[in-house]
Amino acid sequence: MLIGLAIGSVALFAAAVWLAAPKPPYRPADVGPRQPGAHAMSEPAPDDPSAVAARVASLCQQGRQLVAQGQLQQALILLLEARRLDPSSTEVRQYLSNVYYMTGQLELALAEVEEALDLEPDSQLFQQNAAALRRQLSERAESAER
Repeated sequence: MLIGLAIGSVALFAAAVWLAAPKPPYRPADVGPRQPGAHAMSEPAPDDPSAVAARVASLCQQGRQLVAQGQLQQALILLLEARRLDPSSTEVRQYLSNVYYMTGQLELALAEVEEALDLEPDSQLFQQNAAALRRQLSERAESAER
């Protein structure tokens, strides 16, 4: 529990540093017109599970790198794409939850952890994260009422 709190503190500090830094506007890569029947590089053939898994793994790795660089919004875009491609990935949902947490979006962080819990109900990590997020949301609501 203490490790989670320490990581959370570091994450909050990283998020604060990131929020204070000036950023260029996000502009998606320019993709040219597609040939009929061709898939864009970011869109693997839905009937090829290994291609989808490889694309999701690549998006997660790129997302982690962006988080490490403090580029949380860009990481969020990639991780949302990974979730779209593989909604049953608890790994993707955990990464999304972390980024939502780092950006102060606790409700969305909790929603991702709860989805991960639905997929892996015995996961102690997801149970602990959900409990911590519920506690923080409750504390936030109590302080707002004052």
